[in-house]
Amino acid sequence: MAAILDYQCVLAIRQEGNFARAAATIGISQPALTARIRRLEEELDVRLFERGRHGARLTAAGSAFSEAAERIVSIAEEAESAAKGAERGIGQSVRIGFTQISARTCLLPILHAFRDAHPLVRVQLRETTTVRLEALVAEDRLDVALLHPPVHRDGLAELHLRSCPILQVENDDASDEGRPLVEYPRSDAPVLISEYNRRYPGAQLAPPAAEADTAFGALLLSEAGYGPCVVAEDSWRQVESSNGRFARTLDMEIHTSLVWRNMDRREIVRNLIAVCKRIRRQI
Repeated sequence: MAAILDYQCVLAIRQEGNFARAAATIGISQPALTARIRRLEEELDVRLFERGRHGARLTAAGSAFSEAAERIVSIAEEAESAAKGAERGIGQSVRIGFTQISARTCLLPILHAFRDAHPLVRVQLRETTTVRLEALVAEDRLDVALLHPPVHRDGLAELHLRSCPILQVENDDASDEGRPLVEYPRSDAPVLISEYNRRYPGAQLAPPAAEADTAFGALLLSEAGYGPCVVAEDSWRQVESSNGRFARTLDMEIHTSLVWRNMDRREIVRNLIAVCKRIRRQI
């Protein structure tokens, strides 16, 4: 069975693309690293890396192995951190995911309240998209997440926290009239794009001139003259620029919910959910 150092070796080679640099990153000799990889490949009866003059790259088997290795190393590091923290009197850790939209309106008051109630708990934050957050919670790589429903994965529980209007941001001089919206990748904003297309069919007739994967990026592109953009009111308040811009409220809302695995009965997760339930009327 592979040791934690074996997994770390694979991840280091994946990152560095070179055995010598990977060995230096981990702090072992190159022959020792090479021997570990050779022994691991023999145990698994697969080839993890293709070696060549230009370095090392993962095979298909190596890519699959490295994804699992990343989770194993993360769990091992969390266990080590928890043990050291407990020895120092520091409490458990909780992993919270969030979107850009939820950052200040939901996450910040939750963090304030949770820290007041549980000051010794270590908090780890990760920002990404709703689709990715849902997957990370389902795969036990996050404990909870602030995301935008509907939730599609089985086994997840949901607590609604907040709803906010959707705005269409344009130039005051009507130069945006008739121009296509700055677009979001559907994989990054499926709820927003689907709802907009449903309520305003035919609004996006021409191909988009620009694309952004965050509300901030969409606002920047729009202000630079690439066309109007659609953002949540919360995002507009966070990064609003008043230089010849105005925001029109659409007949749409985006919702923010706290999501967790419904079989997760750990006390620290239940404490965080309880805090969210207590303060959600203030969010």
